Amino acid sequence: MADPAAVRRRALDKHTRALAREWRRLLSDQLRRYQRRVADVLPAERSVQRMLTAGDLERILAGPEEVARLLEEFGRELLEAAIREAMRRELSALGRAALFDALQVTIAADLQLGRMVVEVSDYTRERVGIVVSEGIEAGASVNDIQAALQADQGFSPMRALRIGRTEAARAQTEGQLAAYQQAVADGVDFEVEWSSAGFGERPEHRALDGQRVAPGGLFVVPIAADVDPRYIGATARGPALFAQPGLTVNCRCTTVPRVRSPA
Repeated sequence: MADPAAVRRRALDKHTRALAREWRRLLSDQLRRYQRRVADVLPAERSVQRMLTAGDLERILAGPEEVARLLEEFGRELLEAAIREAMRRELSALGRAALFDALQVTIAADLQLGRMVVEVSDYTRERVGIVVSEGIEAGASVNDIQAALQADQGFSPMRALRIGRTEAARAQTEGQLAAYQQAVADGVDFEVEWSSAGFGERPEHRALDGQRVAPGGLFVVPIAADVDPRYIGATARGPALFAQPGLTVNCRCTTVPRVRSPA
């Protein structure tokens, strides 16, 4: 019989790859838009010898426009697929028919999409603002600033992978939580167990491995060797749902339902 945690991690890897590909595409398109606005806003002289006004920076960053563009262009069906698969798998594991309201999946995906785009956009704007400001301060040319943007970590393939992995874990967790809630309503008696990745995981997630909670309950980072004191006592309903980015980004953990044996 396949290891239940391994089955869930394989699904997580599959959705990570799909989401990372999507974010590579979106970040590449976004980079070109930022480069174009840099050229539109800044003078074309060999070096940019001027003060960067707040209005100039806002025209380059185009915050609301970028958020709207990402919301429109992101393939939300990727999130829906990850959530739906997790719901079906967990309901099956708990002996329930994999029947659920499709609208529930759509709503969960839309909520995740909104949060994801805002978080990604905030960091991207921060990186663009730094690159442009430093370039102007150094007297760089428009071409130099455009090249610096292309080389920046904000548009790197590694960032796309990091976003993909984080959001795949979130989507899987949201699907699991929805399935667990439905199983509880159907009268299934079970607990939910945290399963860490088994290699390269954070000390905090390694300390959570094997911890069990009631369905929908909070996992709590315990006191343990190598656990960062700042994170002791941090809580989440599942992987990639901690409020602290240091416990959420790049998470490869999962949860497994454990049906209680009859007394």
